[in-house]
Amino acid sequence: MKTISIQNPIVIKILSILIAVTIGAVFFNFFITRIEKYNLPFGAALGIVFVITWVLGSGKYWWLFFPLMAFWGGVFWIGFKVYPDEIGVLVAAAALILAMIKSHHVIVQERATISWAFPLLILYFILHMSISFYTAKLDLLIGSGSIIRVYAGGLTYLLFSWLYYKFGASKYVKAAIIIIFAMVTVRIIISLFYFYQPTLFNFSEADTMWLYSSTDLRSSALYQIVFSIILFYLFKSRLMKTIMVIFIILLLVLVLVGQGRVSVAMAFSTIILWMLLAKKIRLLIYLLPILFVSIIIVYNEGHLLPNLPLEMQRSLSFIPGLKSQLIYSTEASNIWHFDLFNLGFKRWTFDFTSFLFGNRIDPVALYDFSKLNYFSKLQVAAASARYECTLWMVLATLGIVGTSLYIWIFRFLFRDIIPIVRRDGIISFNHAVYSAAIICLLLMMLFGWIRGGFPAVELMLGVMAKSLYEDNKKNRFEHAGL
Repeated sequence: MKTISIQNPIVIKILSILIAVTIGAVFFNFFITRIEKYNLPFGAALGIVFVITWVLGSGKYWWLFFPLMAFWGGVFWIGFKVYPDEIGVLVAAAALILAMIKSHHVIVQERATISWAFPLLILYFILHMSISFYTAKLDLLIGSGSIIRVYAGGLTYLLFSWLYYKFGASKYVKAAIIIIFAMVTVRIIISLFYFYQPTLFNFSEADTMWLYSSTDLRSSALYQIVFSIILFYLFKSRLMKTIMVIFIILLLVLVLVGQGRVSVAMAFSTIILWMLLAKKIRLLIYLLPILFVSIIIVYNEGHLLPNLPLEMQRSLSFIPGLKSQLIYSTEASNIWHFDLFNLGFKRWTFDFTSFLFGNRIDPVALYDFSKLNYFSKLQVAAASARYECTLWMVLATLGIVGTSLYIWIFRFLFRDIIPIVRRDGIISFNHAVYSAAIICLLLMMLFGWIRGGFPAVELMLGVMAKSLYEDNKKNRFEHAGL
């Protein structure tokens, strides 16, 4: 890590303080004008105090706020929707600015130069969003929030990854993983409350914070499997490792409660990829017969399946031949995904411009979605880039240009760590982070045609893995006297 001295600190301080005060005033204005003071919940006030404290005092830990918010779950309502990761990147950036002001230095990490594709894709996102805004105004449409919401899904993670690689210390990655693990655990507990007591949660626009239902388990339990794998290598004792394995098995069951057929397939794929990357081929071979026996038992006892909760029935309905034995039907969902997939392809290949640069976001999603017919719902979903798959989210929205930049970024992040894991397997905490990033990337490639949005967790874990690799390489050279 090196520091670049600020030659004119008074001017920089004044400018930075003005920026920080402006950001704070904007957020304060939102809360005062959009939420009546006497309705402001204590939790919201406490959250504001925590955010201000973090911005003022986090210092070198500035970037840890983003992973916390990225896995918070739910959505904030302040007159319009704000997602936690959007708040996370703004607060982290503000904390970084103030940390530089207090230290009188710009802290730059000594790593390989970041790929040119990062700033270029960020600028491309901003330009694309600006065009969507402009064309929406020309069409006399409103819905700037809908436009921002779509682009922010990819832009927030790009901004964080760029800032973290340049200014974030990788020695706090362990702390970040533990924070994420704790945050996702809270999400899982809340989702289980939803499952057993759904009437306890009745959110409306009067509430500052909305949380998702038990279906959030399809994401939170799946993410937790990945982070449990990392923690498995953080612990040294055999007892703790055994506990983590049992916990991962329980997470596999919880994914079934989340009603996500694809999530179940991804969860089991995660375990298989873990064993392959850890070079546990023999263990995988031993487990395959158990898997086959389990499948045979399930088919033989198929008459018992309708007694399972409907959520689990839906999660199991992807298994060939099992569907006819279940009460829960997913035909409507299958047709929706199939039609939306075809519509995404058509929008991408509509003409040369859409093929190259993608499509603008049309904020038609503001209309009452529930009152539309099926065909109109498809058109609204596609126009607002709700493809429910990473493939068309990137290609149909950003075109070949944006997709190529994403590919170049992932090449930069993974070109060094993939050979290391192939050579060594998983032998340390760093290797575990490398492997978790690779697993998330492979899951996106395998299932991105039917699940997901803009690359998000894949980017965050990828940049953490890349920073660990670069810093570890630098430390080896320093110890070798090079």
